[in-house]
Amino acid sequence: MNRRELIQKAALSMGYAITAPSLTAIMIACEEKHQLAYKPVFFNEEQATVIGDLGEIIIPKTDTPGAIEAGVPMFIDTFIQEVYSKAEQ
Repeated sequence: MNRRELIQKAALSMGYAITAPSLTAIMIACEEKHQLAYKPVFFNEEQATVIGDLGEIIIPKTDTPGAIEAGVPMFIDTFIQEVYSKAEQ
């Protein structure tokens, strides 16, 4: 085995060692299910979860509360139920 092959194999094994934990963390994060903190009025639970996830993407939790902690999904659900007409819903 020459030096070039040794360097290539060492770099490849380091890449595997670094990539495996990262992929595992991503897969775990993708499978995480969020529990609803309220009972949806207009949306079903799956739709309410999607609204919560989208709200958290737009207003993420930093040193201030995110959308879920601020109650944005519950507000949207209640707003559509009480303010929009049946045609708009």
